Amino acid sequence: MVQFARPSDAAAFSRTSHAAAALFTDFLWQNSFLNHFDTPPTPPPSESWQSLLARNWNAQVIAQRTPSDPENPANAVAIASFVTMLMEAKPHTEPEDDTVSKSINFVKDALAGSTILNSQPQNSAEAHRLSHLRCLTGFTVTSESRSLSRSFVYTLSNYYAANQWGPGGWRHIEHIVCPHLIHWPAHVAYNDF
Repeated sequence: MVQFARPSDAAAFSRTSHAAAALFTDFLWQNSFLNHFDTPPTPPPSESWQSLLARNWNAQVIAQRTPSDPENPANAVAIASFVTMLMEAKPHTEPEDDTVSKSINFVKDALAGSTILNSQPQNSAEAHRLSHLRCLTGFTVTSESRSLSRSFVYTLSNYYAANQWGPGGWRHIEHIVCPHLIHWPAHVAYNDF
């Protein structure tokens, strides 16, 4: 029964007594994780199932904060968690397979109404992570993105030997993909991808 509870409720229950804490073995944390998220491609080598569950659940809490502060270090952790969840999501391979990835649904629900995708971090590493998440979700910030993206893509100074004369990371890929995506006004809640 406890394994089907929300992770925050399960964690609260495990802290009520020594007996409750002893009940929560790695097996129960694993089952709780798998009830809310897709099975990771490889079992967690260094992280426990409990820490994976907490990391993913905390990402949702961080994303739901309004307004989102792009310079908050917690945002980087949340964005990295969302990227990991989407990269490890169950692939949709068969046309007749109507099962939906639990991880994709979780990220979709966590980002609905969130301002984290609208943030504009100044740190290049944060901007890179956010661009990766935007590419995975198909989210663009404003309709002005198209002209900015064209400018970025056609500026030859963005191509050099160190990046083998090609795209120089997720920020660059976001600008390549951006003109082909639906443009969501910044004031509209992001509800689907």
